[in-house]
Amino acid sequence: MLLALKLKNFLSIEKESIISFLSSSFNDETKIIRKEDILNVVSFLGNNNSGKSNILKSIKVLKRYFLKNDRNFLKNTTFIKNNDKESNIEIIFNISSSFSKFYTLGIKYKKDTLISEYLYLTLNDENKNIDKKIYEYNFLENKFINDEKINYINKKSNRNNDLNNKYKDYIKTSSLSSFLSFIKRLVINDKNKSSKNNFKKDIDKIYSFLRNDLLIFDPLSSSFNSNNDNDNDKEEIFFKSFSLDRFNSLLKEFDLGIDEALFIKNNKISNNEFIFKEYKLNTLYLSRSSIFKIVKDNKTSSFFKEELVFKDSNINYNFKINEESLGSRKLILLLLIISSLKDYKTYIFDEIDVSLHPLLFNKYLSLLNKINLLSSSIQFIFSTHYIDSLFFLNNESIYLVTKKNSVTSITSLIEYKSIKRIKNKHELIKRFKEGRYSGVPII
Repeated sequence: MLLALKLKNFLSIEKESIISFLSSSFNDETKIIRKEDILNVVSFLGNNNSGKSNILKSIKVLKRYFLKNDRNFLKNTTFIKNNDKESNIEIIFNISSSFSKFYTLGIKYKKDTLISEYLYLTLNDENKNIDKKIYEYNFLENKFINDEKINYINKKSNRNNDLNNKYKDYIKTSSLSSFLSFIKRLVINDKNKSSKNNFKKDIDKIYSFLRNDLLIFDPLSSSFNSNNDNDNDKEEIFFKSFSLDRFNSLLKEFDLGIDEALFIKNNKISNNEFIFKEYKLNTLYLSRSSIFKIVKDNKTSSFFKEELVFKDSNINYNFKINEESLGSRKLILLLLIISSLKDYKTYIFDEIDVSLHPLLFNKYLSLLNKINLLSSSIQFIFSTHYIDSLFFLNNESIYLVTKKNSVTSITSLIEYKSIKRIKNKHELIKRFKEGRYSGVPII
């Protein structure tokens, strides 16, 4: 889950902005983060062209850099008035339900030139709440800045010059030339297993989080999942804890005209494909055009795809997901997510309400608020223009976004002192529409 996002000189965000995804229950004195301290739902509410999408785009830029080494994606992302100043994108995140530690991952750059990338580890313990710099690599000087904890790697590789030279050789032959990818490769090839196990696990988990558990969806994407812009290495996204009974119950609640969802046996797949695509049994997969799971025939030891289809008894026909409208596909995706509440994933939707009926979106927001109260393992972060979202979400889950003189400002709703005096949500929405807060167009 994401704990915080820090931005500086990125698109319309000029000054350093730190967006916290922690609730008011977090004790700032102890610095210890508990599961209940993390907001499961965070929304960015604002006018058109206020900069909401820019906030979420920053996470995509960071993700693409580390997964795809997409340095071209950095072009034209600095604040237009400060083209000569340094930009910074940084996320703080947790990658397991234990909450024993969390990570800070970031990049600094100027225009399209990388300055540095860095990774920190924070031990989330009453006695050991300290930050450790795993690495920071300066691309301009080709050297480390404090290489504490780099001794996870073989001692022979622990000298700065040795690592620097190896990295220079590495980027000549590899398209994945972030320093993190180099460290990952170095650790994998290290024969001294005792010195690398913990670090290798950390690096693998970080990559898994970026690839599989931090999913970003564009508002008008015609494809079913978040891979339309190659954010992930794999073709599919997946849910480990999907409940078909819960999903069917939600389909009836949301009145989609679907009698039930059911699995039908589809194609046989080879053992090689099963291994190559790293499929797992009892896991739901979402590709660009289908929803399916992999089952094994114990008699023949063969693997098959079972596709999830949608039954309409009135016309005796089973619809596939790619036969549904954009709005229906989006709502089905949203229902799949809350039918998999034990999955430890963060979902980011830009303009989540696009293509959804307002009443259905109201109902979905109401469900999200309940999930927030239950401290589920999933996290929703989204932007919206929908003012009535104020009614369904907790005040601390809402950030108001506005732009003045081409500069975006981001303000938590609870920062307004008058909020404490408001008796109910109806009064809050009335005051918001009157323009007493930011995030609303002046017309």
